[in-house]
Amino acid sequence: MLVRLPPRYSVPKAVQLLEGGSSKVLRDQHPDLDIWLWGNSFWAEGCFAEIVGRVHESEMKEYIRKQSQHNA
Repeated sequence: MLVRLPPRYSVPKAVQLLEGGSSKVLRDQHPDLDIWLWGNSFWAEGCFAEIVGRVHESEMKEYIRKQSQHNA
């Protein structure tokens, strides 16, 4: 996922909002998911974030696409 954040938003807060919102939507749409979860958490603890800086979005997308092909 490629996300652009203004400097006033922290990465941990953005991750918290993304995880919380997506978890709620997925649980609402698929209530049977609870039987597959280990405990109450939908997402695992932890995250990875990388600062892109002055790289064009197209270059980041290409990098991500190549990583996906490499890990397939």
